[in-house]
Amino acid sequence: MSQTFAELGLSSELLAAIEAAGYTTPTEIQARAIPALLQGRSVIGQSRTGSGKTAAFGLPLVEMCEPNGPLQALVLAPTRELASQVNDQLHSWAPRLSTLAIYGGTPIGPQIHRLRAGVQIAAATPGRLVDHLERGTVNLSEVKFCVLDEADEMLDFGFEEELEAILTRLPPSARMCLFSATFPPRIRALAERHLAGAERIEVGDRQRTVSTVRQAYCVVRPGKKGAALGRLLDHQEHGPTLVFCRTRLDTQSLADELRRRGYGAEALHGDMDQKERERVMDRFRRDQVQILCATDIAARGLDVEGVTHVFNFDVPWDVEQYIHRVGRTARAGRSGTAITLIEPNQMRMLQRIEREAGVRFDVLSIPTQVQVAESRRARFGDQIRTKMGDPRCADQAHLVEALFRDAEPAAVAAAALQLLWENTYSMQQEVEEEDLAPMVMARPSRGAVARPPSGPREYAWISLSAGRREEVNPADVLRCVQAETGLTKAFLGKILIQDKRTFVEIPADKAATILGQMKRTKLRGKRIKAELGGPRADNA
Repeated sequence: MSQTFAELGLSSELLAAIEAAGYTTPTEIQARAIPALLQGRSVIGQSRTGSGKTAAFGLPLVEMCEPNGPLQALVLAPTRELASQVNDQLHSWAPRLSTLAIYGGTPIGPQIHRLRAGVQIAAATPGRLVDHLERGTVNLSEVKFCVLDEADEMLDFGFEEELEAILTRLPPSARMCLFSATFPPRIRALAERHLAGAERIEVGDRQRTVSTVRQAYCVVRPGKKGAALGRLLDHQEHGPTLVFCRTRLDTQSLADELRRRGYGAEALHGDMDQKERERVMDRFRRDQVQILCATDIAARGLDVEGVTHVFNFDVPWDVEQYIHRVGRTARAGRSGTAITLIEPNQMRMLQRIEREAGVRFDVLSIPTQVQVAESRRARFGDQIRTKMGDPRCADQAHLVEALFRDAEPAAVAAAALQLLWENTYSMQQEVEEEDLAPMVMARPSRGAVARPPSGPREYAWISLSAGRREEVNPADVLRCVQAETGLTKAFLGKILIQDKRTFVEIPADKAATILGQMKRTKLRGKRIKAELGGPRADNA
């Protein structure tokens, strides 16, 4: 029998806020974590992306905070977007409390002013919070509740040192809560150090993506992905849509191409300043932008209600990236669609994702021009049927009567529909049929899955023209490299930061490609130069 939020021990004030927000039945992670946290226990929660972790820790958190007091609760998040979203969610449940999102990329002065005025809950990225601790503008001595949200991502971004600096300053009595979609050895080690004796709550089974997501792939000829994506968008009935690309340049060029097809598309990547990223996200949330072309770095923690489709324009490097991407759709019990575009030589990469994520992909062929035209006309007819029930149509009654005096009703209707059709679809460019012959490939046998080489990797050094003097840290370097090349930390070796330069070990077999991708990049907002070459022995 399903539980209700009222049975979890929450106050009537908070229950009213939950009902106003449209929540009805708690998810499994919420039903198990909320009572444990309200009873004073620390919790380690593992559940897939989109399972409702924010409410699982957020509702007990706001329940135990007192208004007008010092900083009592701290939520650590890997990205500025997630910190901002968590802050907004917590404030919506408890407007009587003062909450603050603390993250970099914006002036620190206004944050200091708000902290001095009094904040009870802070949602922060580790790097900016350490800046405040070093300045003495944040006091953690009264914190009763600390949450590590998306802990696996924080470690992937290189925030381990910052986390240790923060957690060691918390009072011993602070209740700890760690949530993570995955639980690699480094997360286990972190939990053993700071959450000894915590209750472990694990939700989910072998299938690590939401069952309500239809997951499919489409094989595309090399160089035709942009045209194939446009054809799929033309054919499918979709709402807000996310398209994941490997690099910032890809996001920008693809957004430009989609705009030429008549779609409202914007790019979102790590090279944009915070104000521009917030502007794009606000337009996407308000349905002023249909399609968001984003890098993994920019979209980590992104939570937008109603995303119907996720397209993987580039195959993710690893299964965790795939899981996080797919988790952007089918949230809060809704259904969604995730489609991955692959080239013929990438089939085994896709099968590895299938095996490790516990999913089975459907096979899609690229729709033909005839199929696109049919689907457009079907949607067009549905729009007209819906509009016929709009009372504002009566405003056109006199014009209809006048037209009917001069022509047959069928001819008038056909002319009106053609005019509307041209206004609706005139901007969408057609692709020549021979450019995109539908392509479906047989799957390789299950026993022939390609695995990473078991031997040691060969690395080469790449040198970046910024270092400690520019306040570069490992997390900055990881974000920069991934935004430009798509490589996650798992593919990199050592990172060595000196006064004026930073050195990164990259896969030797990809060195030339990576160097080309990083020819024009920024690190901490400064244009830098990238070149092959390692540290000198006397500086290492």
